[in-house]
Amino acid sequence: MYSPKIKESLVMAMYQLKLKTGKPITKQANEAIREYVVKFEQDEREEAANAR
Repeated sequence: MYSPKIKESLVMAMYQLKLKTGKPITKQANEAIREYVVKFEQDEREEAANAR
């Protein structure tokens, strides 16, 4: 399975969020990636609709 390298500065930022929120870094990462993918897909649909 593909395991991308996450920049150290982002890991540190997520660790600080973990300390503040108690939310594990893996859950934070999954949530952020899911939000990004949903937004990307919405933007693609909007661009396709505008191209018509």
